[in-house]
Amino acid sequence: MPEQLTDQTHVEAQGRRDQLAAALARDMDMDTTDAREIASFVLAAFEGQEELDDRELDSDLRSVFYEIEEHKLLNFRRETYRNEDGHKRRAYYWTIRWDEVRPDEAADESSSESGNSVYEELPTDAWSRDQLA
Repeated sequence: MPEQLTDQTHVEAQGRRDQLAAALARDMDMDTTDAREIASFVLAAFEGQEELDDRELDSDLRSVFYEIEEHKLLNFRRETYRNEDGHKRRAYYWTIRWDEVRPDEAADESSSESGNSVYEELPTDAWSRDQLA
């Protein structure tokens, strides 16, 4: 039974990686292979957690996170706290915006709904040249 759970978890993780890779390729105009590689690095950094402490990132990966964040696929929140000395400190936490990481079909549907609805509502005779004269 534990093997089955591990297999299911692996399949789910691979599905999430593919979802993120597709979003990276789509939104950042990235090669599919590169997008899959970056998605793997991003998900490995999260280690299955919903949130990632910015202090755990090396500078190169943090730079990649900022680029992805510009495309609204990652988000960060800031938390202010006081350390033992009483000084104010800020901590930053990253999250993946799974609401923006959607399959291509959903992106195509939403763009076609908003882009074509005006034209679809026009009556058929609106396209007739005879009406112009």
